[in-house]
Amino acid sequence: MWSPSIGGMETIGSLLAEQIAEQGHDLVVVTPTQSDRPDVGLKYAVIRGPSAGQLLRLTRWADVVLQHGPSLRLGWPLLVMRKRVAISLHMLFDASDWVARVKVALKRLWLRRAAAIVVPSDYMRSVVGLRAHVIPNCYDPRLFGGPVGAYLALEAPRDESLIACVARLIPAKGVGLLLHAVAQRRQQFRSVEAKFRIIGEGPQRRELEDLASALGVGDIVRFEGGQSSEGVASLLRQAHVLAVPSIYPEAFGIIALEGVASGCVVVAADSGALPEAAGPEAIVYNSVSTDALGAALIQALSRRRPTAMEVAEHCRSFQPAQVADRYLNVLGRIRPVEV
Repeated sequence: MWSPSIGGMETIGSLLAEQIAEQGHDLVVVTPTQSDRPDVGLKYAVIRGPSAGQLLRLTRWADVVLQHGPSLRLGWPLLVMRKRVAISLHMLFDASDWVARVKVALKRLWLRRAAAIVVPSDYMRSVVGLRAHVIPNCYDPRLFGGPVGAYLALEAPRDESLIACVARLIPAKGVGLLLHAVAQRRQQFRSVEAKFRIIGEGPQRRELEDLASALGVGDIVRFEGGQSSEGVASLLRQAHVLAVPSIYPEAFGIIALEGVASGCVVVAADSGALPEAAGPEAIVYNSVSTDALGAALIQALSRRRPTAMEVAEHCRSFQPAQVADRYLNVLGRIRPVEV
């Protein structure tokens, strides 16, 4: 997955590629994602929808291959070439039906060929059941602040009653649970003039909009559709609270980290690695409890925002340059020694 697709994996991949190329390494990104816009202004090449011949030539050219997620579709030349590969895992395996279980089995076989496996969280390493390097995901401090930008983000004018939620509108992201939590405490939220802005698209959008109306909270909940990274950053600079109500375990949860970097009070479910991404100042609640989510949101509205020092301390290890260095260290270990 790559731009123009929008998502955590796309963001992380782009930031890593930028940093690796910036350090003088020859880099070619190979992706099945198509785009009608030219890839200009980059310090690395992007090959979209490669032919079999291109894949063979690029694999032969490379000293080492980094797969941003296990992919037989792009990695099959590795079956016939003795090239070393590192594979980063950013999503949990879905084994909900027999087709998914077959795919999981194939991915696990593919992972056995890897010279190194990278996961973004301690939680992910614990559930994958494979020996892996833990390298956290990075975020874009140019958009969301961080060790230096935190001071600017915290000085920006805020709407103290604004609660943001940024998520793909699918059941696993828990937006339905959020709406029920708002409805359960609607009088408390109305008494402090709280308002909710939800950014994201997905197959559940119409269903969730109808649910908000049916629950009687349509007046304080607004769905704003999909936004660019710049649009998300703008919202997080305005909001006092960021809600991350995932009910399915997250392998990392980049939006929680972006919320911290932007100076929000983060309310995060205890699902998967979200507490790792959200940091020690976050309010963490039981991911399947509507009541716990509602109580956490009420608490967050009266909680002070994290200080610039607290933000900087948490975000320091998630900077693109530091994360790229750790990836390069892993790739350097598996790269063949020239003789």
